[in-house]
Amino acid sequence: MRLFVGLLLALSCTLCFARQPYTVINQVTIHTGDWYPLSTRDMKAAAVDTALSEFTGTGQFRILPATPPAATPTDGRLDLAISLIGPAEVLKLTAALHLQDQPSYVASVSLDIHGMDYQGIYNAFEFVGRETAKRLNAKLQFAQVAQAPAPDREASDLFNQAQTLKREGRYHEARAHFEALAERTPATQWSALAADELRYGLPLYEADNILPDHALQASDRLLEQMTSVSHLYRQILADNGDQPQRVVDINQRLDQVALSLKHLRNAITANALSRATTLRILVLEQLMQTGQWPAEKHMRQLLQQHGDEYELVRYEHSATEGDLVIRDQRYDVMLQLSGDERGVTLQPLTRQPAAKPI
Repeated sequence: MRLFVGLLLALSCTLCFARQPYTVINQVTIHTGDWYPLSTRDMKAAAVDTALSEFTGTGQFRILPATPPAATPTDGRLDLAISLIGPAEVLKLTAALHLQDQPSYVASVSLDIHGMDYQGIYNAFEFVGRETAKRLNAKLQFAQVAQAPAPDREASDLFNQAQTLKREGRYHEARAHFEALAERTPATQWSALAADELRYGLPLYEADNILPDHALQASDRLLEQMTSVSHLYRQILADNGDQPQRVVDINQRLDQVALSLKHLRNAITANALSRATTLRILVLEQLMQTGQWPAEKHMRQLLQQHGDEYELVRYEHSATEGDLVIRDQRYDVMLQLSGDERGVTLQPLTRQPAAKPI
């Protein structure tokens, strides 16, 4: 059976790359009610841009704007819809692919963002963008395989193949199999089992398989993995609001991860502050020697001494005092450097500042 699944997936990849990319028009809608956890611009940048990057990165799609040049041939339309449910503090991204003379394909991801700060919410929007695109890509690949000549598969075989893919860590492919089974009509016990895997069993299994590797990872990679686990738990919360015991259990898991993330972020921030101390000393020496805050050109030169490790996000200064925000690229930490000849302070920022022309 495993060999059969492998052959199907290999055929899927062959089909995907044997044809020209789909040229589709992209349309975006946002349904917020009166709840705006992020600005419209940031929501599009985080969720939509991330999703489109994932779509084009596979080579399956060429994305055109909603109003493409006249007479541009297209294969269909790709709709992306952001929905925000204020009372439940849940965000949802739905991608619907409508191809000419083919069935439509739909994928969506919901995430509970209760209690998140600005950066956490922004990262959550990026997660749903990336995850939604991966789900739709996998669904399209599965459909292409299913259309190839092959014997009909019984529901139990399809379920077992999905479980095999899940255990091999091929989660998006497993999801495509479970979705195909869950959407079968008339519904059977296999459909119900597949639907429950989609909203609970599959994301929980993926989260549980990320956690054991933590001790072997560097701090930045560890942060990325633990954030992924947190997003998977929040996805389960969004999809299982009618299951009180699951909500209790997942919230307990989420609390444990939140504590670990807090300690890890504190350690990473401390490392970022320690690394940037040299920059603070250089600025202070400039002030002590000349009485002048470094000009923008000089400040950029100081940053370049650290290679590509820092991005200048914001810079404001007068002759004798200044304030700047930099991003530590290695640790993805925002740092604020400010002061005058009396002293220069260096501190982390908990909110991402609005970028200004620099």
